[in-house]
Amino acid sequence: MDNTTLFSSSIKPSNCQFLQLISGLFFLLLICCTVFGNLLVIIAIIRFRHLRRTSNYLICSLALTDLIVGLILMPLKAFNEVVNLGSWRYGRRLCFSWLFLAILCSTASSFHLLAIAVDRYLAINRPHSVLTRRHQNTQKSGSLHWGSRRHKFQVAAMVVFSWAVSFGIALFPLTVWIDEAAFEKGLREQICFPAQKVIHKLASQVVVFYGPIAIMIPLYVKIYQVNALCNDKSFLKKLATLEIKTPVLSSSVTSPFGCLAANKS
Repeated sequence: MDNTTLFSSSIKPSNCQFLQLISGLFFLLLICCTVFGNLLVIIAIIRFRHLRRTSNYLICSLALTDLIVGLILMPLKAFNEVVNLGSWRYGRRLCFSWLFLAILCSTASSFHLLAIAVDRYLAINRPHSVLTRRHQNTQKSGSLHWGSRRHKFQVAAMVVFSWAVSFGIALFPLTVWIDEAAFEKGLREQICFPAQKVIHKLASQVVVFYGPIAIMIPLYVKIYQVNALCNDKSFLKKLATLEIKTPVLSSSVTSPFGCLAANKS
């Protein structure tokens, strides 16, 4: 008798049911947190007027992708893992639909995070058109406020682009790159997975995850550097002195930051 047989025989049905109960409660808690958390974000942005800034539409769309995950993908996956112990018994169509939504939402989340980073970076480089200051609430903290003057078309284009590209990326691997023989074999073995070649999997990971991360990191480094400069009082005094002495030169120096204009009341 091998170790596998000994291990399987040592697990009692009561212990298996207890593990199913614990995992089921864990999945239920995770699903509730995902659904209610993202639902509160969407409701807050829609309900409260001061949160209805153009930049928050990107966050609202991002919360929508995570809400779809919590309402559709996670319950089906949790039910399959807890009740069926990971065996897929729902056929080809539901497997294809689940994989499509999973790739769509994960890709859309990555591109929305990238769009938020680009939106904030553009707010730094175009302060006179998109950067504003809440004088009453932010003068003490010195933090930047991404304002409501931002062109709505720019944010709308980012949202549409994120969903459209994600739709194409989700559909392409399941129609063009999919290995039909391996996919059907997996379904016969009660496994639902996108059967692809290694090169295709690597390409998908680069486009969906590593590419956006490689772009977001330098953008947020720049945002952090500019925010640190805008909170440096000595730097602001130097800019103010420079503007008084050479107004023409100071406008070109301060325009990439918007610190001096933002701190004037």
